[in-house]
Amino acid sequence: MRVYVTLDDVQDQVRVCVFISEVRAQKLAARLRQAPNLGLITAGFEGAIRTRLDRIFSGHAPSRLRIVNAAIRPGQSPASALQNLPPIATQTFVPKLQAWLVQAFAEFIKTQAPRVIAATEDAADGITLVFTLEHPPGLKALGQAMVERGAAGGAVAEAISKGAAPAMRVGVFAGRRCG
Repeated sequence: MRVYVTLDDVQDQVRVCVFISEVRAQKLAARLRQAPNLGLITAGFEGAIRTRLDRIFSGHAPSRLRIVNAAIRPGQSPASALQNLPPIATQTFVPKLQAWLVQAFAEFIKTQAPRVIAATEDAADGITLVFTLEHPPGLKALGQAMVERGAAGGAVAEAISKGAAPAMRVGVFAGRRCG
């Protein structure tokens, strides 16, 4: 499973692309065909996504993070932008992002399982889930904190914590559609 995250301050979106290998995609399809407890499938996704998001936002997988922000100077790496963030901002944002993704995944497999199964039946290797979160609370504050070293961590964390869950869309595609 490969996860790529785009923090798009310009469009006020977070896009997360999850590529699931053929073996795992076939296991997922088999579980969805059996229509067992979808909670077990969701729990498996939650554990996998948590591990990957932690790696991405701790700077251990810099190629998996893309930041679109007009104030970030050209050539600045996502890892250096993350270093500007107060630790509380990351500690607040990553669990929120994980919760939003798990919620979107749970709803998607509950209502769109046939689409997932159909994607796994394609000849392409694996499947890709694309999550788009529109206007997530605190994204603008997070983007500003990446640019301004020494931003007030409490204010950024509060901006992330308050507000309703973002509007979320999920798409599924056969094959690899991630960067």
